[in-house]
Amino acid sequence: MENVQNTNFIKFRSNPMYSFYGLYRNCMQNPEMAKNAIEGFEDERLNRLMDIIPERGTNARIKSDLIHKQIGKLNISDYNGFKDLMSTHLSPQEVDRLDKILKPAFEAYSLFYERNKEVINQNIEVMNSAQSVYKNDLNNLYKCFSIPKDKQCCCYLNPFPKNKIMDGISNSENVSMDYSLTKNEVSDNYIEKSNILKRKASTPFHETTHFLFFNSQFKKDIENETSPQMKRLVDSVIKSFEKKGNQNNKFNREQMKVFAIGAINEAFAACSTALYNEKTMGTPVANENEWYHGWKQANDLTRQMYPLFKEYVENGKPFDTEFANKLSNSVEIARLKSKVTNPLKENKASLNELRGLSTITKVPNKPHKITYDANNLRLYQNKKQNG
Repeated sequence: MENVQNTNFIKFRSNPMYSFYGLYRNCMQNPEMAKNAIEGFEDERLNRLMDIIPERGTNARIKSDLIHKQIGKLNISDYNGFKDLMSTHLSPQEVDRLDKILKPAFEAYSLFYERNKEVINQNIEVMNSAQSVYKNDLNNLYKCFSIPKDKQCCCYLNPFPKNKIMDGISNSENVSMDYSLTKNEVSDNYIEKSNILKRKASTPFHETTHFLFFNSQFKKDIENETSPQMKRLVDSVIKSFEKKGNQNNKFNREQMKVFAIGAINEAFAACSTALYNEKTMGTPVANENEWYHGWKQANDLTRQMYPLFKEYVENGKPFDTEFANKLSNSVEIARLKSKVTNPLKENKASLNELRGLSTITKVPNKPHKITYDANNLRLYQNKKQNG
């Protein structure tokens, strides 16, 4: 039997301030969904959070992400500790402005939290037990991403009275999962003695895969393109973002690279979900066309990555240049296959054109003067490459 010390696991916990600040952050990122969730508390003090939607933009997100990480890292669970933390990142004027609404809002959230403390603790206990399904795979994932065993991942369970905001979210320090204390489905759909839906049981495994990716050398090697294989992988994923027949892309390569790495990150996590589903339900996806919902490039990449991902996880092999090379090959093969949608029809059309016949009228085409235009040539070449 494997020693407990040699087995990685997710530490499930809950922290009222961590959950509260997550709710506040979602006012910025998902205002409509946040509004729906806040209304479920039925407390005017929490409703007022929508009056101070955090500043939008990349810098605001980075700042709020840092505060959220430190709430978990420093285990801040009361408002005074939170206010001190805000003071190290925000101006005194901004702290004062936020304090007028955040303080009474947190008092309201704390009342909700205390009223449901027993149920919240029960859900934590259940989820700490439920992870046995993927514990061995998690142990191997640590090996695949070459993450030290002492880099433990904590998953905060964020309770909501009625409407949760999202399934889960992650960063380089920890992950979280939202859930509703109100059961709106038949009891058989929930993990026994919990408020967690069975179909969402893979969420912590999915989010922890993001956590491992964020902390991995593999991510650094992709970002820095430390080898030809890493560069080729980045380029192959970037191509999937290019629109057919359009070379005047809005973003340059470095900007597109951010999207490409994001898609790779999501594909890894979606592969973990697929592996969980295959082990618990016998199939990685219910619909073979949807591996990751809502992002086509990540969805397509997940489908291509999964067989390779599964092989590496089952054997605990490190994600390295060889993995990057194999994944690039899978992406290229899939791209070639997508070009040959109807070869018979295409061949007939090209033969008719070569014979000087129209594919529609089957009569000789009227000769056209051939002119050279560099822009059109580049457009044609782009179509050929991305067709």
